[in-house]
Amino acid sequence: SGSHSLSFRNNNEEIQISHKSLNRKVYSEGAFIAARWLLGQGPGLYEISDIYLSKTP
Repeated sequence: SGSHSLSFRNNNEEIQISHKSLNRKVYSEGAFIAARWLLGQGPGLYEISDIYLSKTP
């Protein structure tokens, strides 16, 4: 359903980190968490880190 990878490279070596979702459920769960969190917030601009660093689930 989706994959992402991140590479760190120099002249002699490379490190790769990858993530692969096996279905779209993980995306819908994240959207639900974000929507539920936003219900308790006032007007403003937010970043995804605001949700995951928040003390309220």
